Amino acid sequence: MKSFIKLSQRVYSILGLNPGKFTLDGTNCYLVGQGSKRILIDTGEGVPDFTEHFKNSMKEAGADGISLILCTHSHKDHIGGINQIQSLSTSKIPVYLFGSEEKYLNTNHQFQSLKDGQIFETDGATLKVIHTPGHTSNHVCFQLLEENAIFSGDLILGRGTTIFDNLSEYMNSLRLVKDISPQIIYPAHGEMIKDGQAKIQEYITHREQRENEITTHLSEGDKTSFELVQKIYVGYPENILQAAEHSVILHLHKLISDGKVVETDGGYTYEEMFGNALALEPSIRSKIKIITKCNIIINCPQRPDVPNKYYDSSAEYIKWSVENSLKKIQTSYLDCLLIHRPDPLMNVDEMAQAFNELKASGKVLNFGVSNFTTHQFELLQSRLSYPLVTNQIELSVLHTPPLFDGTLDQMQRLRVRPMVWSPLAGGRIFTDKSERTVRVVEALKKVANEIGNCTIDQIAFAWILKHPSKPVIVVGTNDMKRLELNVKSQDIQLSRPQWFAILEASEGKECP
Repeated sequence: MKSFIKLSQRVYSILGLNPGKFTLDGTNCYLVGQGSKRILIDTGEGVPDFTEHFKNSMKEAGADGISLILCTHSHKDHIGGINQIQSLSTSKIPVYLFGSEEKYLNTNHQFQSLKDGQIFETDGATLKVIHTPGHTSNHVCFQLLEENAIFSGDLILGRGTTIFDNLSEYMNSLRLVKDISPQIIYPAHGEMIKDGQAKIQEYITHREQRENEITTHLSEGDKTSFELVQKIYVGYPENILQAAEHSVILHLHKLISDGKVVETDGGYTYEEMFGNALALEPSIRSKIKIITKCNIIINCPQRPDVPNKYYDSSAEYIKWSVENSLKKIQTSYLDCLLIHRPDPLMNVDEMAQAFNELKASGKVLNFGVSNFTTHQFELLQSRLSYPLVTNQIELSVLHTPPLFDGTLDQMQRLRVRPMVWSPLAGGRIFTDKSERTVRVVEALKKVANEIGNCTIDQIAFAWILKHPSKPVIVVGTNDMKRLELNVKSQDIQLSRPQWFAILEASEGKECP
C-alpha cells in the first residue's frame, strides 16, 4: 500500500508508517478539504519517521497547514502522532475526541469534546460526527457530505475484521452507518472501500453467522468460551486463539444481553479468576466484601473424580472448602460463607462446630445460608451464638413463593437482609413465551412506560427491591453496561398500585 495517495478531489491518505498485526499496513491519516488549510482525521502512532513523511505529504497535497484534528477514538495508533503534527505548526491546532476533555497517553494535549451530529467545515468539505461505539465507547465516524462517504475509523477495515469492546453496541453502530447508505468508506486501516453498503452488510452477516454458530454449539452442550473456540476455530493457528476466545466471550455477552443465553456457574473457575484479578490490585481487598458458597459437589470437567452431584455439609468438607477458596481467591479471610443448599443429611451440631472454628481463626467473619426453609434456618440458628447474616433465596416476578411461605416474614422478624438469586427468572422474562410470562412482561412494560426512561429488567429489579425486608440482589451478568443499568434500578420507586399490578399479572388473579 502506498504511503501517500490522492483518493478524491478532497481526500488524501497519509500512511502512519506503523504496520502491524492489528494496524495492517499502518494507520491511514486523512487530509480532508481543498484549501490551503485542511482537516486531519487521525494522527497515526507517532513513529519517528512520520514527522518528515507528513510534512512532505502536506506539500504534495498543496496544503500549508492543518486547521483542526479529528480523532476517531483514543487508541494510540490514532492519537499517538498529535505532538508531531503540532510541532509542524506555529500555532496550537485544536484536537477533538468524542466525549472527552482528558489527556491521553503522552500527547500532553487537552482534547475538545466531539458531539454526535456536530458539523465541521473547511474549504470544499463538510464533515458530520456520528457516534459509533463498539470498538471503543468513544469511537466516532465522520460523514463526508459532499461525497456520500464515511471515514470509518476502526468500525470497518479495508480488509479483514476488527476487534470490539462491546458487540451489541458495535452491531448497532454498523446498522446505523448502513442506514446512511455510504457509497465510499475510508477506513483507518487498509484500502478504500468502493462499495460501502456491501462491505457493511458483509460485516453484519459475518457477526450474525458467528452468533448462530455459538448458539448452535451451546444447544449441543458446549458451555464455556474455551469449548466454543475449540469447535468454531478448528484448524486456526494457535496464536490467534486467545483473541478468538475474547471475541466469543463478547458474543456471549451480547447473547446474554439479548436474553438468548443465560449465564451459569463457572464450573469451579470463578474464584480463581477473581483471585488473579485481586492479586493485581490487593489494596482494594479492604473495600470489598467477598462472599462464597460451599456444600454442592458437582460432576463437571473440572471434577472428573465426582460420579454424580451431591451435597456435603460435614465439618471436614466445610473447612476444606474454605481453605480451598482462600487459596484460589488469594485472601486471608472471607467476609461471608454460605451453605449453598439445605442438605438432608446435615448435622447442625457438626456444622456449628465448623463455623465456630473458622470464626475463631479469623478465616470467616460471617455465615449465612442459601435456599433454606424457615424451619431449616431456625434449626441451624439454634446451634449458634451469633446470627446468621442472610438467606439467599430465589425471588423474581415469575417466582413469588417467598412472599407467601414465611421466608421474607422471617427475614423481617430477625432483621436479616435476604440475598436474591435469579432476579430475572433465569432470563425467562426475555425468552419464555408462556401465557404467564407474556402477561408479566406486558405489566412490566406498562410500568416502564409510566415511569419513563427505564427497561423492563430494571422494573423487575425495582419490584424486588421495594420489599421491606431490604433484599440484596445477586446480579448474574459480567457485562458492565448491564451492571450499570442494574444499579440504577435502586433509583426507581414503584407505587403500590404498580407493584401489585405486576404481582397480579404473575399470580394470574386479583388480590383477594
